[in-house]
Amino acid sequence: MRLAKFNKFRNAIASPFTREAWYSELSIDSTTSVGADGLAIDANFLYLKAHGGTSLQAIELDSSDRNSGWLHMLSGPAGAILDWSTAIHSDDLVSAGDDRGTVTIWHSRAQIRSFKAHQNACTSVRFHPTVASVVASSASSSKSGEICLWDIDSATSNPLWQVSVDSAIDSLSLSGDGKLVAAGTRTGKCTVYDPRQSGDAVSSTLAFYAAGRPTRVLWAGETPFLLSTGQSRMRERSAALWDQRNMASPLASLQLQPSTRPLAPLYDEDTRLAYLVELGDTAIRWVDADPSSATPLALLGSVTLSSPMCGCALLPKRRLSVMKGEIARIHAVVESTGTSQGTAVIPVSHVAPRRSYLDFHSDLYPDTRAPIPAQTLAQWMACEPVTIPKMSLDPAKSNVAAPQSAYGVRFHDDNPNIKTESPVASKSIPDAASSQNNALVSPMHSQINFPASSCDSRKQHDATSISKIEESRSSRIQQLPAANIATAQAPTKSSWKPPIKHARFKYLEGFSYRPADNFTNLHNVNQRFSQQNDPIRVGSRIIAISLAGAGGQVGVFRRDSPGRIPDFPATIVHGDDVVDIELDPFDPAIVATAGVDGRLQIWRVPDTPLAGEVFFELEEYVHVTADRIYQVRFNPCVRSIVGILVSEGDTHAVYIYNGLMLHYIVGKTSDGIHTFEWSPDGNHIALTTKATKQLLVYDVRTQELLTCGPAMKSNRPSRIAWVSTSHICLTGFGTGSQRQLSLFDASDASHPLSTVTLDAGPGLLVPVVDPDCRIIYVDDRGSRLTHAYEIVGNTLVELPKFESPFPSLGLATLPKKYADVSHCELVRAYRLTTQALESIGFRVPRKRPEYFQDDIFPDTADTETPAVDTLAWLDGASAAPRLINLCPPYMKPLSEAPPEPARRRQFTIKAEEKPDNTKDAISAMLSRVTGNITVNTGPFPGSDASRQELYSFSKTAADNHLLGGGYVSPTRRLFSLPDPPSGLVSPSMSPTCTARLLSTSSPTKQAILAGGPITQIHNCRVLRGHAIEFDDVWFQDGRIINPTSLYGLRGPDIRIDAHNLIVAPGLIDVQLNGAFGHDFSHNCDTIDESLDTVSRGILLQGCTSFCPTVVSSMPETYHRVLPHIGKRPGSLKNGAESLGAHVEGPFMNPKKKGAHELACLRAAPNGLADFDMCYGLDNLRKYVAYVTVAPEVDGVLDAIPDLIRKCNIGISQGHSVASHQVASQARSNGSKMITHLFNAMAGFHHRDPGI
Repeated sequence: MRLAKFNKFRNAIASPFTREAWYSELSIDSTTSVGADGLAIDANFLYLKAHGGTSLQAIELDSSDRNSGWLHMLSGPAGAILDWSTAIHSDDLVSAGDDRGTVTIWHSRAQIRSFKAHQNACTSVRFHPTVASVVASSASSSKSGEICLWDIDSATSNPLWQVSVDSAIDSLSLSGDGKLVAAGTRTGKCTVYDPRQSGDAVSSTLAFYAAGRPTRVLWAGETPFLLSTGQSRMRERSAALWDQRNMASPLASLQLQPSTRPLAPLYDEDTRLAYLVELGDTAIRWVDADPSSATPLALLGSVTLSSPMCGCALLPKRRLSVMKGEIARIHAVVESTGTSQGTAVIPVSHVAPRRSYLDFHSDLYPDTRAPIPAQTLAQWMACEPVTIPKMSLDPAKSNVAAPQSAYGVRFHDDNPNIKTESPVASKSIPDAASSQNNALVSPMHSQINFPASSCDSRKQHDATSISKIEESRSSRIQQLPAANIATAQAPTKSSWKPPIKHARFKYLEGFSYRPADNFTNLHNVNQRFSQQNDPIRVGSRIIAISLAGAGGQVGVFRRDSPGRIPDFPATIVHGDDVVDIELDPFDPAIVATAGVDGRLQIWRVPDTPLAGEVFFELEEYVHVTADRIYQVRFNPCVRSIVGILVSEGDTHAVYIYNGLMLHYIVGKTSDGIHTFEWSPDGNHIALTTKATKQLLVYDVRTQELLTCGPAMKSNRPSRIAWVSTSHICLTGFGTGSQRQLSLFDASDASHPLSTVTLDAGPGLLVPVVDPDCRIIYVDDRGSRLTHAYEIVGNTLVELPKFESPFPSLGLATLPKKYADVSHCELVRAYRLTTQALESIGFRVPRKRPEYFQDDIFPDTADTETPAVDTLAWLDGASAAPRLINLCPPYMKPLSEAPPEPARRRQFTIKAEEKPDNTKDAISAMLSRVTGNITVNTGPFPGSDASRQELYSFSKTAADNHLLGGGYVSPTRRLFSLPDPPSGLVSPSMSPTCTARLLSTSSPTKQAILAGGPITQIHNCRVLRGHAIEFDDVWFQDGRIINPTSLYGLRGPDIRIDAHNLIVAPGLIDVQLNGAFGHDFSHNCDTIDESLDTVSRGILLQGCTSFCPTVVSSMPETYHRVLPHIGKRPGSLKNGAESLGAHVEGPFMNPKKKGAHELACLRAAPNGLADFDMCYGLDNLRKYVAYVTVAPEVDGVLDAIPDLIRKCNIGISQGHSVASHQVASQARSNGSKMITHLFNAMAGFHHRDPGI
């Protein structure tokens, strides 16, 4: 008997892309014919029907922002488009049919042909799969229809083939080899025609679907099988698989739930999977469409989107991420995303799981159809055999340049000297002799000429015919052996990114100062302060914070007096609501406040304790001649020069004042201005506009616009920071509340140099720059996080985040010279919360911290001393800021330090001896593990030594009470191994297994350097916060260590590749009555086998320690079972560790017996003696970890202390109706656990909550 064939992709998983990768905020028209997919796609663009219905819009697949800003309009005739499609043998070739019977062809978004194809509405249009110049179309009226084939290269308007149908035509499909045409009709039938033989139908199905319902038909590639979808009389949607050679009955069928919308079929001829997209619904299902499989049309899986779909299409195979196991990608059109993003196209990735994606999996990706026409029109009409060109998807075979399309296109206009030619490949096909070992089809030279203007049926074509061009091309293709025909456009590793220079501060660490350095008891912080500005300003002497209250209050504190803030702090009262606060960088006693009243007031802070009633002298008063002030910024290099962002009427501008005199008006615009900032040299201003969403850079003294470019796409506020005089960073919101950080060239802001999307959220991102280290700290307003990015070249590289216990209201930094450079502190900052002002810092670990690290602390700008005189600056003078050296007098620069003395290595090895030393290290670690440990021979990727070493780490870590260890599961999860036999790990323990979560008893650096072999688990994933991230795990002698403390001192002795698995602590089940068909309470004769089976089984599910549980039974059962289910160490062979038995009963309340047998329940009037009679005290001491009792049962409460003292077991309360008083007494007596809380106990009452 023949073995059943199963689809190798039955375990594939589909998931939508994250919201940041959607093509959102689209404006489309979703009305189409019933046979249209509502979306067409090729290797470069998505094509949708534009709003209005008479044109198509092309969206670039690789558009960075995934939004409607990357649209190209394809205009056509005045008719409403009903269907459109792309060519599989060429990219950038699109056809469409409209309600006036017109067929329009576009190439490279330019219309090249438009002709009247039908008298009725054109409901379907498809390109021929093998001939470049042939298009099929169908038209329908209420009771009849027609199908035509057209030669779009011909100047005549006569079809190549035409047939009339006595029913309306819903859909049209051509077989993959181009020989047959199938049509789905409104009568519920599917009819097949051979256009080269006659106009009669070759075969036809019966009325499988209900008449009057839409019928869709789709060929299964080059095979003689086709797929159809339709509806029954009860509107049940169904799919059927047919053999064209015998269509009397379907090979298989599938029934789905009723609906009024059609079921759109998509087919992948490489995987032989069919995707059934429920238009008007949210589900995408995939079925096995291989007729030779065990169960054709068997449902293999489904994925649900957040909104109903109105269109779908499959991405060409050559655009898939083959190095991530992606076998298909469906693009689904949804009309409403539920997040005010409007219509969107959501990519859904279908991935086949593999243990590793480091290598190309040829079993997943057979050679696929190449984007090259297989034959000419003359060859097709002569019924010559056709060979479909194939291409390999292996990226390693992409060493030959690929053509952009199947042919080049040359347009002519009235001037013959002006020609535009699309890019074509520069190499010709090698001959057969030279291509025996070449796995790729090389590009080909060919051109097709069209008139430059729109071509319709009334104009004569002076272009070279497609047929003549393709004739020579096809003849050259057919001269090649089939084995040499492969890739025309090989895919690339989409996950690959260009290498960037190493980030110097990858080990950046944020930290909090001691609590005594914080300002506490902070009340009444203004939480409604303008998002354009910061509610906190920090200077060398004072700190100013915006406070809520009438009159525009600003609290002022001395920076050198941290601690508890007085209940009535010193306060500046502006007189009206304050919109911005600024400190004079050159006078530490000056505070500037700007109010909604249009006044700028300059205050002097006295050099006295700031508490209670303090008099602040108003040094200067500027009444700005504008309606309103929005921002105030002092010039960073010139004293008394201040920039003020104002509005007057509908115009915004930046006014430049010197004292009371207005000197310059910069950036005056009616588009509105979000924010502005001075350049570090004080000569330029950068600002962002509201209406046009642009970033503008001006020269202040000439008011000249130097450069402009696109800013953030959202209308919400954005923030600017100058990284240096040559670079600007910008934070704000993209589409769909995507929070972004962009880097611009200050001399050419036409496009961002680098952009990173953090996430989607409402909080504003505020950048704070360290220009010396080129680090951007991003304060996440309303969040606990402070992000950090290093500028490496022109790329933003993410650094470790800093997380605080409280949400942020603002972040302000001190000048560089106030950082503690002796402790490698890069910057010191203050973080404002609702109740305190936290003092934080950022530092990096260094190998020789006793020296001044002059490589990361270069001479820095003195921001507290003016660089140029005010009058000289107004006259046009420029000067760079004065530089100061940060090296303390008691430290020596690292560059002048003597060479580090050579250390005697603890492990001196030769290259050929290294494997033997690894084995010795493994053996040394194994010697510390109790019990017989063997290597699991399961399907874990890697060597036996790797598996054994992983287990050794896990077990020794468990013996040292650290996270419970780790185990690599064959189910692609890395779980922890058995916990310490002496007790359970607290359930509240964080599962994060990273180096920075060190125990307080972690070994010191000296102990690590002098300790045993160091092992590094790399290429693994760990849980950090609320996300799984890539990280390494380092451990030594069973303890996780911090690798940053060893930077430059010592590396790992053993490295283990976890193959992209997850490192996480295992689960502990303290009540497991049985599993996998085994019961510890009743299968007494097979108890050892049951324990082995359960131990191995639960280990694969992530449970590494458990308590075998016995329910209420007779005493003889306990005496028989307990010796077999006691404590047992875990291993790869034995499975999870048994921590000892859990005896649940029989000393419980009959009112809450649950599933326990009433005849087995008992009381303990004799106290410990009754427990001895029931279990045996020896059994309790040796084999039992927990006993569940009801404390109100007679004698139990008094027996608890004796059980704990004499048997060293845990007492749990359960199956009880005990009052709160009795339960509290049991807890006082030593009970520390509750069995299945809130289940099998008295209800929670406000007068007596019970247990």
